[in-house]
Amino acid sequence: MYIRKRKDGSCDSGILSHYKADFDVSSDTEYVTNDFELRMSIPSSREDLLHIENETSTIVYVEGTEFGGEISGNTINVAEGTIAYTGRTWRGTLSEWIIEPPPGQDYRVVSGNLAASLRTLPLSDFIEVQDTSYSGDRFQFDR
Repeated sequence: MYIRKRKDGSCDSGILSHYKADFDVSSDTEYVTNDFELRMSIPSSREDLLHIENETSTIVYVEGTEFGGEISGNTINVAEGTIAYTGRTWRGTLSEWIIEPPPGQDYRVVSGNLAASLRTLPLSDFIEVQDTSYSGDRFQFDR
């Protein structure tokens, strides 16, 4: 799993090791939380924390998968010597987005090549769309 600290730009900061991760990326609308928790030992210095509220914005991700998200909080358990970082998965973040339709239309509709259609949406900060030859379907986004 990779980490990217974004306080001074956007660049990979390293690879996480010695952690336990729990990612909920369910599409089950009844029980879905679309969040994650990373649990690891408390670091020895403040600079090694992955998230400091209002100071360090950090994303974590597993390259080539949908597993990842932005850390939005943490909880320290001194008795166990662990810190749990929490946040929304990419799926959870995207589920909160409102895809605005073009002026004069009720919905945003895309069709044709899937990759080209997705690249027209305001998602480039969150997802990288790989080229695909898949095309033809029409998709209408919820309001």
